[in-house]
Amino acid sequence: MDENKNITIVACYFGPKLGVGVFIEKLLSYLLPLLKEGGYNITLVTNTNVLEHSPLIDTDGIEVVCPEELQKTISSKAYFLNTFPDTSYVKDAKYVLFTADSVIGKGVKNAISVVHDINEFDVHNKFGIIRTWFRKRMIRSVISRACKIVVISGFVKDQIIKYFPNEQFDGRLSVIHNGIDLVESEDLSVTHKQKEPYFLIVGRIDPKGKKLYEALKIYQAYKSQNPEFELKIVGGINRFCEKEANSFLLDANRISGVQYLGYVEDKELNALYESAFATIFYSEFEGFGFPILEAFGRGCPVITNPANKVNDELANGYDVKIAESDLNNVEMICWKVDLIRKMDTEVLKATALRFSWKKTARQYFDLLND
Repeated sequence: MDENKNITIVACYFGPKLGVGVFIEKLLSYLLPLLKEGGYNITLVTNTNVLEHSPLIDTDGIEVVCPEELQKTISSKAYFLNTFPDTSYVKDAKYVLFTADSVIGKGVKNAISVVHDINEFDVHNKFGIIRTWFRKRMIRSVISRACKIVVISGFVKDQIIKYFPNEQFDGRLSVIHNGIDLVESEDLSVTHKQKEPYFLIVGRIDPKGKKLYEALKIYQAYKSQNPEFELKIVGGINRFCEKEANSFLLDANRISGVQYLGYVEDKELNALYESAFATIFYSEFEGFGFPILEAFGRGCPVITNPANKVNDELANGYDVKIAESDLNNVEMICWKVDLIRKMDTEVLKATALRFSWKKTARQYFDLLND
């Protein structure tokens, strides 16, 4: 029997290019060339939002399919549950790789699902009652239906084992870490910009999920003793937490020295990381945490929440941990933040460079090529 050389990749996201959008663009920009070199016929099932916001994805020589149903969130879920399983994109494929938010219909036996987190099981009604219920149901379907499950960190693997203790994975569950762009990081490693007196927060403006009010407390405590310091906030807003995000930004803008820069392109973000005194990344539950590696790769120290277990996996002990129990202790916060002044930024860069999209893509290729 001839080897099946058909691979279908499902890559959809809605709204601004945040964490999942970055993952899709970076992974596919490295993985698609590997698959083409390996002689695979690739079908990319996606939506116009991905194609418009992900210029690094080269679709030359690839069949691109954009069903109308994938242009909206709700209709996309119905499409993947009811229509997609009966298409040739599934039936003729060796594997169907779902890159995010997998919705696997009945009868799909060749699905590989990337699970970025299952924080719905840790955070009560994280996305509201209905959306959280649906996402938990889809995660359960992934666990039972996917022939292979990829998680982006050991922390997510531990979450799955914790909440699905009776599931027999039998080698289906594997960890493939995300990466950072080695080329950019190597170029940046030779620069030695003077640090400026500001903190940086990068990521989706999700006050509850990212613990942004707690991050503000760290900034305010340090600024009370170091009045020259400012805080720059970078990130887009998702529709599901738009009200909370706008309320947070109104509160933040009332604080002296706080600037909201919105979404910025990679070149500007690189410059912000390079010049920042430190990045504050205070999420409690995070599947991976791009800001840690992005900051480290540019020689920028990171202040973290010790409750977030993925930090140890990525930062290798070089982050500055401030517990929530210390957020009202100005003296403790200032003492810990001042440790940053003695940090070796080259060690931070070396820590980040353990991860690369080239390495990540090769691991996905090996998974698809087995």
